[in-house]
Amino acid sequence: MLYNDERPQNFNDLLGQDANKEVFKRQITTGKFSHAYLFYGHHGCGKTTSARALARAAVCQHPTENGPCGECAMCK
Repeated sequence: MLYNDERPQNFNDLLGQDANKEVFKRQITTGKFSHAYLFYGHHGCGKTTSARALARAAVCQHPTENGPCGECAMCK
């Protein structure tokens, strides 16, 4: 599916989510994640894309500040 192939894979590729990106980057660098996140907004604003990027970074074995490394077993 095209929407899965073209979906941003890290935090730098997210557009219009500056506040979320800063929170996500801070949590990646400290290693402290919340137990739940609430993504809300209008249709097409990037909720699912942001959630998927955060989930990939959370399970990554070697996350960077920009999100998942893209090279470990969990990222592939």
